[in-house]
Amino acid sequence: MAGSTEGTRPLVLVTAWRRSGKVWGEWERDIVGAEGFYVSALQRAGTSPVLAPVGIPGTAASLLSHVRGLLVIGGEDLHPDVTGADPATVGSNALADRDRWEIELLDAALDCDLPVLAICRGMQLLNVARGGTLHVDVSGSSDVHPPVPEDIDEALAYRHDVSLTPGSLLARAYGTQSKSVNSLHHQAIDRLGDGLVVTGRATDGAIEAIEPVGAAWCAAMQWHPELLPEDAAEVSLFREFAQRCSA
Repeated sequence: MAGSTEGTRPLVLVTAWRRSGKVWGEWERDIVGAEGFYVSALQRAGTSPVLAPVGIPGTAASLLSHVRGLLVIGGEDLHPDVTGADPATVGSNALADRDRWEIELLDAALDCDLPVLAICRGMQLLNVARGGTLHVDVSGSSDVHPPVPEDIDEALAYRHDVSLTPGSLLARAYGTQSKSVNSLHHQAIDRLGDGLVVTGRATDGAIEAIEPVGAAWCAAMQWHPELLPEDAAEVSLFREFAQRCSA
């Protein structure tokens, strides 16, 4: 049944990374997953997350007919074959097949008015899907965007301010036009894609939030709301997403 739920909790499809090689110890492994922060945030908000590894091309719309929302997670750089970026600027875990699959998921979800939450890499992917381009490295470009920390505690402690467009989806969800956020990224939006509007910027001018024009509900942000479970505004964002998925 289209839009099926598990009990009263709407099913949300969550994109997943892939790791191959000696991920743990000396064994060669091939692993699909997503950070537990995303899963926990969705569960606390009242949804049931379901992981979506790279699928068979042409099947995204069919897969999405069984869920009520889509979360595109952060993580790896986008592959040069998809972005046109210099391969030397891109991390080793980038996968073109994953990028193309998630673009297919995004397109299909927006075509059928499924609620979409696109975080960090997810926002960049949405921009590329609409023909936009990326800055390949903004890490260290300003005090607002210092080098990405390797230590998770340092990453969680870092904050900077973002201004939100009055009346935008995020301004309504948060109930404010400015917010302290925790962007952790080295790529960022350069040229905006077709049919997208900027709804949030950092004080150094970096694009921090976008929305597709005419979408039923699609929030795309550069920061990581899933890493801030004690932030009442971010909790409200996930609850808003869950409510939209239940509608």
